[in-house]
Amino acid sequence: MKKQDNYLAMPIVHQQVAGIDIGSQFHVVAVGDDPKQHVQQFGVSTKELFRLAQWLADNQVKHVAMEATGGYEKPLVNVLQEVGFEVLITSGANTKNYRRFKSDTSDAIHIRTLHSLGLLPPIFLPDEFSTLIRPLVRLRRSLVEDAADYIRRIQKALRAGNVRLDTVLTDTNSVSGLRIIAAICQGQENPLKLADLVDGHCKKKPAEIIELLRGNWNGAMRFEVRSNYRLYLNLQVEIAELDKELDQHFTNHTKGLQQPTAVADPTTGRQKLRQSRNTPGYLLSNMLINCWALT
Repeated sequence: MKKQDNYLAMPIVHQQVAGIDIGSQFHVVAVGDDPKQHVQQFGVSTKELFRLAQWLADNQVKHVAMEATGGYEKPLVNVLQEVGFEVLITSGANTKNYRRFKSDTSDAIHIRTLHSLGLLPPIFLPDEFSTLIRPLVRLRRSLVEDAADYIRRIQKALRAGNVRLDTVLTDTNSVSGLRIIAAICQGQENPLKLADLVDGHCKKKPAEIIELLRGNWNGAMRFEVRSNYRLYLNLQVEIAELDKELDQHFTNHTKGLQQPTAVADPTTGRQKLRQSRNTPGYLLSNMLINCWALT
């Protein structure tokens, strides 16, 4: 049998270390190697997380290590960093090869031991500001995708009644498209009136547009279009509110920073692309430049 090296004989890299086995219902914390005296279990409520932090402080712990568990560790990490502990989060793949048997207590002790020996490489942790705005940016992307889905549903409902708005316009979510949808929701079904709402730069001829917008209307089709359009408008309101929230966070984050040197606009002197309807109302490029000034 191949002789195994005793990694416990290695020199200690980090003193005053705790290892935490993260769970969905409770966390197991080890501040030493004795399962009876140095290991304790805590709940996942906010009160329990602060009690955990206090127990670590009472045991003179400075460094805390844990595995990434798909998000269950985030509330605890926030509390520990707020209190002032140095927190290391590592991948589970970095600890599994050292385990001889599996239990919450043994996992916590092994994590503590490996971190004290400097054997746990950290995974990337975004800074506090990135952690703050990341869920908001993801929420905005989700709202934009949901809004686009409601436009697709409106297209499908209109197509069922042979109102070929998707054929008239390349982008139904354009100014002309939304004008026509709004008019339909207000009861306008005359193809001549609807055709007048199409932008004059449309490549199709007026007579062709009129025929494409002449539909075979029914009550179910009308209700489906109105319902989806109301939901679309509600999402636009939420996106606008979210943009205000993001704008405020960026403003607060960059407040007091020295303004960076002005950067030349690369689009100057050339034709600019049409701005998307979903583009934030604030100058995101300027916000990012200010944030980069931190580094």
